[in-house]
Amino acid sequence: MAQTMNPYRRAARNLWSHGRIRGGLSRLGDSSSSPTASAQIPGLNTLPWTNAQKTALQARASAVGQLPPYLHPELTLFLPPADSKAFQVTPLIFPAFPAVGAPAIPIISYTAPQGCIAVINKLAIVYIGGSPPDGTGEVVWQVTVNGAGVKGLNMLTSQVGTYAAPNDTEILLYEGDIAVVQVYCVAGPPPGTTAARFAGWTYPLSEAILPQSFTS
Repeated sequence: MAQTMNPYRRAARNLWSHGRIRGGLSRLGDSSSSPTASAQIPGLNTLPWTNAQKTALQARASAVGQLPPYLHPELTLFLPPADSKAFQVTPLIFPAFPAVGAPAIPIISYTAPQGCIAVINKLAIVYIGGSPPDGTGEVVWQVTVNGAGVKGLNMLTSQVGTYAAPNDTEILLYEGDIAVVQVYCVAGPPPGTTAARFAGWTYPLSEAILPQSFTS
């Protein structure tokens, strides 16, 4: 079964928005916005956490709020820069489905290189075998970044694209972020195997960011 994230980790994930898609580029800041002097988390003191947890999370929120905007306004996720570096990720083997009730197993994994941003702009998740389990609810595929489900890709009960023709997507990663496609079974498991594919590009942080003096 899928693991339930505790409230502290969920709030931290929402704060940092790792790998957020379809929500703009706020992970790296927006050059049209202004730094926030202090980011207060609403209702923090009402949450059932220890004082140490609350202090740590508020400190993180304040640090994020004081960062200057620094995403270069000419950089988009839709069109790779001419000097970006492309990458492809495929599994070494196509794994069989895990047993019902077993933890999710990874199909592919990608770590953004040090000193770079990485953009995953193509995604395929496929079933290889006889009758596919699409729409049966037997199989759930997930795309995660740093262990947190990516919005819109966290509970997929059917295939995405084809292995030869992946679907378009926009998943932004910062250096060290880890993107994973994983699968678990609610029933079955079905015969056959499963596979996934990432394609995208990387770009140096030194080129992706805009110095604060340029935005003031």
